[in-house]
Amino acid sequence: MMQAEQTVNQPPAHSMYRGTFEGLLANVQKCAQVCPTLEKALEDLSPNGELSFKIQWGRGATCDHTSRVVTLTMGKCACHLTQELVQEVTNMSFAREAAFLNSAASNGDISRDTYVKTIELTEFLGVRNVVKSFDALGETGDLGCEHAFDKNGAARTYVQRTTDNTVLAVDLNDEVFNEYFNADFLQNHKERIGERYYQIAGNNGWSYPPTD
Repeated sequence: MMQAEQTVNQPPAHSMYRGTFEGLLANVQKCAQVCPTLEKALEDLSPNGELSFKIQWGRGATCDHTSRVVTLTMGKCACHLTQELVQEVTNMSFAREAAFLNSAASNGDISRDTYVKTIELTEFLGVRNVVKSFDALGETGDLGCEHAFDKNGAARTYVQRTTDNTVLAVDLNDEVFNEYFNADFLQNHKERIGERYYQIAGNNGWSYPPTD
């Protein structure tokens, strides 16, 4: 079984999930068997058979590319946590791209708008990995639930309209992604990424088109 370096392996006492991070990773590996892009992400992140990042518990699902730590939400069930881990594994696989974007932002070489949109593209690919793998495995009950999160939400609709996930066949100019990017439900998430941009860019930050 794939091993992960971890800070606290056992979940908090009040958590609905009573297993270990290894148990969640086993679920992610099941997802990877039916989702080639997730399988590629896992391979890139485990060159020696062990994941190259830590997993810890926290108050929300996040991925820190710099410290190489994935945080999962306390108090959730195995089904929800597996979906979070699929998403954050996908995000972590874009560590090199994130470093490039952060460097470009710091140097004033990229606008806030382009930074936000590129980050949202990687997030979108993670959502796609979650939805497509859970749709494929849901009926078997292996993951403890039948469908991915946001089953009836707009994100699911956009994901299902994208091309087959055998390759990363979505880019910044993709029509479906652009509709997703401009959807109302994504606005708060985009604002948070925009705030991160200005924290990194400081006085070098700029918007496009430029504003007076």
